[in-house]
Amino acid sequence: SAVLILAAATTMGTSASRPDEPKPEPNGKGFTVRMTPSFRSIGAEASETTPGAYENEQLAQEAFRQGVEYAIHQYQLHQEEQAAGARQQQLEGLADDNVQREQALAASIEALHKREYRAPIQPMACKDEREAVLKCYRANEKSASGDLVFACEKDVRSLEECASIIRMAAVAKIVPGSLGAA
Repeated sequence: SAVLILAAATTMGTSASRPDEPKPEPNGKGFTVRMTPSFRSIGAEASETTPGAYENEQLAQEAFRQGVEYAIHQYQLHQEEQAAGARQQQLEGLADDNVQREQALAASIEALHKREYRAPIQPMACKDEREAVLKCYRANEKSASGDLVFACEKDVRSLEECASIIRMAAVAKIVPGSLGAA
């Protein structure tokens, strides 16, 4: 059986309660505490299995620190997930904007191509007269220059009349003052 023996130094505890126990030494403070070997072994077992208050406090602080680190890590992961989601939404929005802008640009380019000036297709003015003059010159190319002028004079005059009529029609289409002072 385990027994804790407390003895007052003045009258009690100056001798062993059992013959096989060593005599307690006075500590000068008025009392002494002695433990039997069986009580000491129980205490040693208890101290090995059950931590003291200091160890409990240390374990609690370590557990709290680990909990805080885990919570911080989880919070950071959550923040990163939210940021990644926001970035993904932003990228999707930008991709949609790009598609819309590309479509608008393609429409603008198409409209510009449609608006590009294209001269109206008209038959060549005085074509017949021009061909007549060229035919005359080719036919008379071996002739002397004076003979060439007299031979093709009629065709040249008709080409000149046609060209004058076309020139006058073009000048009539010009709005007065639109060309500026020359």
